[in-house]
Amino acid sequence: RVVNPASRRVLEKCAFQWCGAGLCRVKALAASVPVDRFLLDRRTWVSLRAWAASALPSGMRAH
Repeated sequence: RVVNPASRRVLEKCAFQWCGAGLCRVKALAASVPVDRFLLDRRTWVSLRAWAASALPSGMRAH
């Protein structure tokens, strides 16, 4: 789980959306630990990528 509220805000500002909580097996601990699950769908990612590219000056855009 995101126990650091600042980390959660960073994820949300990057367009990740909380989609639930669950358990994740950690081999090193030989146990399951609680986790928050976040999702960034492809449509949102593509949209943000296009927006960011259009905001850059033409000389700085990736080719």
